[in-house]
Amino acid sequence: MIATIRKAQRVDVKPLSELAKTTYANAFGHSLNPPDLAAHLENNLSESCFEEFLDEDTILVAEHDNRLIGFIQIGVVWPETDDDDFSPEDAELRRVYVLSEFQDKGIGRQLIDAAFREPRFASARDIYLDVWEDNRRAQKLYESYGFRAIGKRAFQVESGAKTGFDLIMIRRAR
Repeated sequence: MIATIRKAQRVDVKPLSELAKTTYANAFGHSLNPPDLAAHLENNLSESCFEEFLDEDTILVAEHDNRLIGFIQIGVVWPETDDDDFSPEDAELRRVYVLSEFQDKGIGRQLIDAAFREPRFASARDIYLDVWEDNRRAQKLYESYGFRAIGKRAFQVESGAKTGFDLIMIRRAR
């Protein structure tokens, strides 16, 4: 399946937020209690979040039949601690979300390929991403692009409840 890939615009904020919340809840909702899931969706994928994301990052959307079916979000690396050793030339792949009925149709690959054509991402020294330790399908996709796991960190939720881990992956400059 071929999707149309384009840069997100302000008019996409609401549909992006809706798509992100739907895909996140479908993929990970079973691993969180309902209050933590609701807090995560509001704190990380709300319309106001996407307003900020559009100011800071590059978001590319995938459309099919004039319907938003996926997106990728890329930007500079956000250090989590003062000890993080990132270069200004590094980049981060923050999200690749595709509606479940369009998964396994190459949409994620189309989005990643388009991201690698974006100047900031194409020129990055190293590219980082986090992926849920149980999401083997996504890990295999990232590995096919040269990403390798270099560590892991606990996934933080609002209540502080124990959760699984996100793998930290890197694609080093060649």
